[in-house]
Amino acid sequence: MHLGFPNNKRLMLVACLAVSAVAIGAWAQTMQRGPTRNPHGPLKMACANCHTTISFAPLRNIPEFNHNTETKYPLRAMHEGVDCRQCHAKLVFRDTPTRCATCHADIHRRQMGGTCEQCHTVKGWKVGVQSVRDHSARFPLIGGHAATECESCHRGAAVAQYAGLSTTCLSCHQKNYFATQSIDHRAAGFPLTCDSCHVVDSWLRVNFDHTRFTGFALTGMHAKLDCASCHLGGRYKGTTADCYSCHIKDYVAASNPNYVAAGFPTSCSVCHNANTWIGAVFDHAKTKFPLAGAHIKLQCAQCHINNKFAGTPAYCES
Repeated sequence: MHLGFPNNKRLMLVACLAVSAVAIGAWAQTMQRGPTRNPHGPLKMACANCHTTISFAPLRNIPEFNHNTETKYPLRAMHEGVDCRQCHAKLVFRDTPTRCATCHADIHRRQMGGTCEQCHTVKGWKVGVQSVRDHSARFPLIGGHAATECESCHRGAAVAQYAGLSTTCLSCHQKNYFATQSIDHRAAGFPLTCDSCHVVDSWLRVNFDHTRFTGFALTGMHAKLDCASCHLGGRYKGTTADCYSCHIKDYVAASNPNYVAAGFPTSCSVCHNANTWIGAVFDHAKTKFPLAGAHIKLQCAQCHINNKFAGTPAYCES
């Protein structure tokens, strides 16, 4: 059947009807399944803020989206240059977690927990001493330790042991103990507890408790002496505490009186004290002739003529 139209008119009419049928079918399908869902979840911004009208990918060179003001997670420092897909693994952006550990692998093997921000910042992974200045109540970083790099103690960098690491000085300073040249610690028998003598500010500041470790208190002039004055040749272990061992030259060189000729005892402390050699006090009562009465006020040379002390008679007629 035809309506009296020419052939070409009939063909054009059929084509128009076919196109209309297709359009109506597509409209019907759209009405059945509803509007197209946004793959990013509920967003208030328009698609054109990030996408182009030509294709969804790639994105616009400069998207009209400010992550710092339009989200609760501002991008600062190292995060500013990160590609969106590195954090937003899924297209639904609101489901993206903000904890560091969700994006960054825990190379410390759970030793420090999952809170990276306790030590690190968005400025970089390198840990600054200031950011961990408290370190922990277990081992505060003070003195020389405050300026020490983490790897100096936690050897192995990121995969090193952090939790449960020994806090004893020797665990880090064993080489220092054995390599010391000024004083051979091992030969001297020094304790392995570095803090018995050293402080955390510097190795050069030494507080050695001479009384505690040797039983010989450094008092008077002894407190001002350099260690090498008594410990000749760097010999510490087995050093005698007898005065004569250090003061033999003083004993032999004495001339007023002559200690050797007088037969004075070699135990210096009988007359001298640690404060000074001058003003020695000889306890005559320890001899066979205690000084009593008028004898107490006499000068030594009045009885010990020509500094003769040994063999001086004790009878009055002499």
